Amino acid sequence: MKTLRPVAIIAGAAVLVGGVWLYAESEGTTTPPTQLQQSLRQEPPTSTLPHSISVANQTSTTSIQPVMMAFATSTHTVGMATATPTLITVGTSSPVTVTISITDPSLIPSSVNLLQLGATGTQPTILGVMQGAGNGTYTFRQALNAPTAGEIQLQVSAAFQGSLKRVLSNVVTVSVWNLFSDANTQLTFAFPPMNASTTIFSTPSSGTSAATLDVEVFDPVLLHFVPMLGFTVDTNPTGLTLQQWFEQNIDDASGSLLASGAFEQQQFPNGATAMLSNNPVPAQYQGGPVSEAYIMSPSGNRIVIVDIPQDSALYEDFAVSPLASVDEQQVFESIAF
Repeated sequence: MKTLRPVAIIAGAAVLVGGVWLYAESEGTTTPPTQLQQSLRQEPPTSTLPHSISVANQTSTTSIQPVMMAFATSTHTVGMATATPTLITVGTSSPVTVTISITDPSLIPSSVNLLQLGATGTQPTILGVMQGAGNGTYTFRQALNAPTAGEIQLQVSAAFQGSLKRVLSNVVTVSVWNLFSDANTQLTFAFPPMNASTTIFSTPSSGTSAATLDVEVFDPVLLHFVPMLGFTVDTNPTGLTLQQWFEQNIDDASGSLLASGAFEQQQFPNGATAMLSNNPVPAQYQGGPVSEAYIMSPSGNRIVIVDIPQDSALYEDFAVSPLASVDEQQVFESIAF
């Protein structure tokens, strides 16, 4: 009776890793490869490869485990988009500059677009490709013109390497207001559309009184017009600074209104200087009533005193669709002398 000599079994398995077929062999005595092993080296395995191989009536089982490839994922982000200015007037071509910071190294620089959003459900309009200004800052200057009051919505879109989906910034809103010019006060200012009938009337200056302008809105409850916004135009013949004029005419020689932060001095983009109400009047102030804002013309020869009745706040009377609220400072900064 012949005695069978043990034969070493070599089971070959192939696994695809990173586009390269890797072969693993079980440990044991090295023998010439079988015909099946040769074929495994020559052809990539498929899902129908046998899970067991039988040689000389002996079986060695090799499990071929799937290799899971983990792909790193990341979320790309963009900075906060801003627009300057945020207020333009009806029928006027006004340049608006949009700025955004994008520091993600995966950004495709030529993909940063400025969009103008349309009605809900419509595709946005690409206004242009934003230009890099260094340090990850991108800007685009666009002349905007609207035939009616309302708002214009802008947004930045950017593409990143390895990502099929573009990333969108926050929506930037540019308000579009009506422009009003008055001969009696020689003022021009912007105001938004309102949800009620509005009347504007003014009186010229005289030897005893300053020029005034009042905006009134119809109150559907009281059934008559109520004051909403008032302008009084004073002169500054002695060339005082705004702070000097403020301390003399508001009877605040001690400077308590400024020291307490009740009023804050600002410089507007159009060159005007303003004292704006910022906090409640302190208890130590012993002067008369104060107004919402005091604005000196760029030349310094005139000062506009702005009054807003306490029972008729701007954010209530100016709130109209699509405007949810109005920044009072936008009204102040729009004043032109």
